[in-house]
Amino acid sequence: MSNSIKRALATVSQVLSAVTDHLSGADIVREDVRHSVAAQQRMSERIAALREGFTAIRTRHEELSGRISELRRYRA
Repeated sequence: MSNSIKRALATVSQVLSAVTDHLSGADIVREDVRHSVAAQQRMSERIAALREGFTAIRTRHEELSGRISELRRYRA
């Protein structure tokens, strides 16, 4: 088979696949899954950022609590 016939068959195959996906709703499902995965990734990134922020707050709180305790000991 010549290259042009192979390309034509590949194109027809792609068109049939796209039409079949559209008629069966597979394209909608695939798009939903893609959006779902992206949403989960964004949520994971947000959770990681929140954990990092709360860890920084806890660390700072512990440092300040230690300083306050030292100041109270020196005053007493």
